[in-house]
Amino acid sequence: ARQDRAFILAVVQQNGAALRFADEPFRYDRELALAAVRNDASALRHIGEAMRDDHEFVLQALHANSSALPFASEELRMDRALVLRALQKHVAIFHYVDRAFRDDLEFLLSAMAQNTELLSCLPGRLFADREFALKAIQVNGAAFARAPPELRADRTFVLAAAQRNGAALQHAASEWRRDGEIVLAAVSTKPDILRIAGERLRQDRDFVLAAVQRNGAALGSLGYAPEKLRRDRDVVLAAARNDGVALAYAAGGLAANRELALAAVAQNAAAFASVAAVLQGEYEFALSAVQKNSEVLCYVPEALQQDRTFVLKAVERNGDALRFAQEIFLYDRELVLAAVQHDGTALRYIGEVMRCDRDFVLAALRVNGGALPYVAEELWEDRDFLLKILKSHRAALQYASRDLRQDREFMLAALRTSGDILTAVPEELWRDRAFVLQAVEANGDALKHVPEELRDDRSFVLDAVQRNGQAFRCATAAMRRDPEIALAAVLKNGEALHHASEALRHDREFVLAAVQANGAALAYAAWELRGDRAVVLAAVRSAGVALAYAAEGLRGDEEVV
Repeated sequence: ARQDRAFILAVVQQNGAALRFADEPFRYDRELALAAVRNDASALRHIGEAMRDDHEFVLQALHANSSALPFASEELRMDRALVLRALQKHVAIFHYVDRAFRDDLEFLLSAMAQNTELLSCLPGRLFADREFALKAIQVNGAAFARAPPELRADRTFVLAAAQRNGAALQHAASEWRRDGEIVLAAVSTKPDILRIAGERLRQDRDFVLAAVQRNGAALGSLGYAPEKLRRDRDVVLAAARNDGVALAYAAGGLAANRELALAAVAQNAAAFASVAAVLQGEYEFALSAVQKNSEVLCYVPEALQQDRTFVLKAVERNGDALRFAQEIFLYDRELVLAAVQHDGTALRYIGEVMRCDRDFVLAALRVNGGALPYVAEELWEDRDFLLKILKSHRAALQYASRDLRQDREFMLAALRTSGDILTAVPEELWRDRAFVLQAVEANGDALKHVPEELRDDRSFVLDAVQRNGQAFRCATAAMRRDPEIALAAVLKNGEALHHASEALRHDREFVLAAVQANGAALAYAAWELRGDRAVVLAAVRSAGVALAYAAEGLRGDEEVV
């Protein structure tokens, strides 16, 4: 019989303590162990050691018999998370919780948040502590009733309690329900508290208006107040702006008021269901409602949801409405483009096939570059797609795949397409001398992004300005004092003289050589040299336009002209 599982099961069901005498395999049998614990909590100490340390099994055991907690392993008895989970289902377990937990105020508040029935198990002395009482009330408004009389009679305490949990007012004395400030504080978290507010307050228009401005759902409590307040346009409008569904409690035909209805759906699309039927079926009202709140498209009549013309007009007014459109419209090119034009985020809601269609996405980005973040990931690996996008959207490079951004040839092609992407070039490419020289050739400003050791390398900088004179403006001060480098830059771009050192711009011999190389450089020479007949003559011989930069006295000189 000792080897007969059915027999052992029957025995422990009658006497759980018998488990201690069962052979070891049976003490690891979950069904047997739970049956034993259900009959006798102490059986938990006799189950297999591994099972006593198993969180899930011990939780099952505690749910089977709440008094089993003292017989769990010490580690699990002191496991805060496990004890909280156990209390979540069985408040009776609290009687067996270790004193360390019962003295831990934060633990008690956490436990009460998971099982409000625990409130009745807590000792009254705890609620004499003002801060603890308020924290407990925040978790469970009924905790107000556990506070001592002196606190419940303290207006400051009652106001603080109502601010934390409006439900506390249900357990407060009637005098506090007639206190406008306290009731308003309670309405913020519990809108239906108006039903127990003092009669004078419920009939006071200004008070009710203030209440619905705090919490629109409070309008629903006005069934306990004169109907005239639910017919009051200003009261209903204030409520609808705070909580759209409050429109459902309006009276006197206000649900058919266009302004009120639009205010309600703007705050909560579900309020469309409370709008008067005459407005719900009106084409233009439905469009205006979708314009206010894109989600309304889910609530308009089915016929309108299936009407392509209506949906097209809807997304033209509010592109975000596309995400609530029926699937067939997510593949409609004209409709999708209209949505994207109004709101770039609409691109994320279109059919997957279209999101991966290069030509369509290019068209979408032409109408709204704000759609960039919503392009399908696979397109960011498409070299040709990216190069086309970069012509008009330099920000596109940040979405390119890592492999492409580290691809030397692609980045050079990108630089030639858009010179404004220098900051997006990976750091490792700036250390590549050959890449940098080609980058400088495409965009002179690339020189300011290269490492210091290259910018201080004379032969490198000379090579760079020979490729693109504009790079000279990004050279270091030392390089801009170098006559050979400055002259090489001027040869490519006369404006380079403007960035040469002050000394070079006043150096007659240097400027003469510069304007012989590029007459347009005269515009950036020192003023006295622009009046030097030999310098001006050399500049004009190099480039006739240089005459415009000569000193006024030389512009009429027959030999110069």
